[in-house]
Amino acid sequence: MKPTTKKRIVLTNVRDDLISIFTDFRSQRRKFEGNSYNVSCCAGIAIDLLNAVARDLHFDYDLYLVADGLFGIRKDGKWDGITADLVNDVAHLSFTAFSTTSSRVQVCNKVL
Repeated sequence: MKPTTKKRIVLTNVRDDLISIFTDFRSQRRKFEGNSYNVSCCAGIAIDLLNAVARDLHFDYDLYLVADGLFGIRKDGKWDGITADLVNDVAHLSFTAFSTTSSRVQVCNKVL
């Protein structure tokens, strides 16, 4: 069975973060166009590897950018960033240049 190709969507619900994330890089004007965006910002080895894994394991995925833009540290007993999304089952996995620290390993194992 040949995997289907579909446009990937970046999802987040924080308007101010969306405005800063989806900047028109050519003119440096910021724009906000709704709740879903076609990914045109994401490229490189991590995306290439994610596409290869998705193709080989036959799954589709949706990308989103973490609202606070952080990888995750523990403050006052709570995690922020990507780590919080993984710990709280908001995200199923993280596919990024994400440092594995001893404190992160204790709470999640969903990082590729």
